[in-house]
Amino acid sequence: MRTLCFDFGSKTIGVAVSDPMGWTAQGVTTLERKNDALDFQAIDQIMKEYQVEQILVGLPLQMNGQEGTQATSVRKWVQKLEVFLEGKTPVLFWDERLSTVAAERVYSSRVLECSPDAFIFILGGIMKRFLSVFFLLVFIIAGIFCLNLFLFVTTPSGEVGQAMTIEHGSSLNKIVNDLQERGVISNVLLFKVTLFLKHAGPKVRAGDYHFDPHLRPPQVLDQLMKGDFARRRVTIPEGWTMREIANHLAQQGLVNTDAFMTKAKDPLLIQSLGLSVSTLEGYLYPNTYEIYQPKDEAELIKKFVGKFKEMYAKNFEARAKEGNLSQQEIVTLASMVEKETGNPEERALVASVFLNRLKKGMPLASDPTIIYGIPNFNGNLTHQDLTTPGPYNTYINAGLPSTPISNPGEASLRAVLYPAETRYLYFVSKNNGTHQFSETETEHFRAVRQYQSPHGRHSETLPTAPRTP
Repeated sequence: MRTLCFDFGSKTIGVAVSDPMGWTAQGVTTLERKNDALDFQAIDQIMKEYQVEQILVGLPLQMNGQEGTQATSVRKWVQKLEVFLEGKTPVLFWDERLSTVAAERVYSSRVLECSPDAFIFILGGIMKRFLSVFFLLVFIIAGIFCLNLFLFVTTPSGEVGQAMTIEHGSSLNKIVNDLQERGVISNVLLFKVTLFLKHAGPKVRAGDYHFDPHLRPPQVLDQLMKGDFARRRVTIPEGWTMREIANHLAQQGLVNTDAFMTKAKDPLLIQSLGLSVSTLEGYLYPNTYEIYQPKDEAELIKKFVGKFKEMYAKNFEARAKEGNLSQQEIVTLASMVEKETGNPEERALVASVFLNRLKKGMPLASDPTIIYGIPNFNGNLTHQDLTTPGPYNTYINAGLPSTPISNPGEASLRAVLYPAETRYLYFVSKNNGTHQFSETETEHFRAVRQYQSPHGRHSETLPTAPRTP
């Protein structure tokens, strides 16, 4: 903003003007005072020439801050000037006592006339004070901004992975806003600054993305620039239930848990996969998968079941035809073996116990089946749980539970189809990851007394072995 500055004297008027930014000032002229009309016309000409937007007039206050005769005279002159200008240009006063020492020296030598050089000092003082405050504010704001930017680029994103599709032709604003809505970034403005600093705007590639939990903004940006599309390495461990798998995939941002569970029980989807079961529990094959962002939950379910069918046909289909068990019965038994032992050397032994009991018509009495049937199991299996009827209570019901209770791996399926040749009917945990196997109930009770607490087997929170009800 260009400012016209006056230093008012009895015979002359010192005139100075600032640069367009209002940072510096230079003397223009010294007007010889004639009469107000001619003086105002000369001032109007200068204002038009320099395109002045405001006027600053030095007000000669006394040292005690009071207005004397000279200050009153200046105010009256300014009032006339404002009338001449019709109020179109604002007129401000400047306390001349606040001028620099250099200006004071100029004023101390002034008697009846005033040089524009003096007012340059006054205006210069204003500008210096203004610039000092201005640069201080700039410094403070820049410091705060840099701190926020540092915290932004070093702070990871949310707890849950997020999937996102960037369409071809998407604007940068839409991309950044979508990232914020999904919790991948926390601040749109600061992410745009990061994009600008890395000249990354034109390099963002369209496609399907998956952003891991806890990514920092520079990592998000690198992924967008590299076109690191949403291929994920996902591992499903042996023995996980369908819900555990759904929760894990949901945490990775790949599915919705409830939608996954619903689809895994969808009769039409199950039929399309060539299975005659009520649920896909047991058929979501444990493995490590390379997964791109699925279009829906059914896509992943088909992938897992397809892998199961491929593995089963290759390794076990011929063997299964030699026995009397259906595929569903084999998978159900394998899911129980998977839950009963984590010791590879014991799988075939555990399978033999279950198969021997089935042949004799004995209840399988497996704790993991009961646990599977208890919603939100708290880790404490009670006597009431053992005696409460239900489709998964293998203490009460003869035969297998109504569905598999987990998704077994190849080793447990193999144990069921190639069980150890034993006459074992019982086993009990030794509390060291292994079990004691017994052929008779007497041997089994002896093992229970040896390895379990004196308060009975169900004082333990860990499931133990079958026994005669």
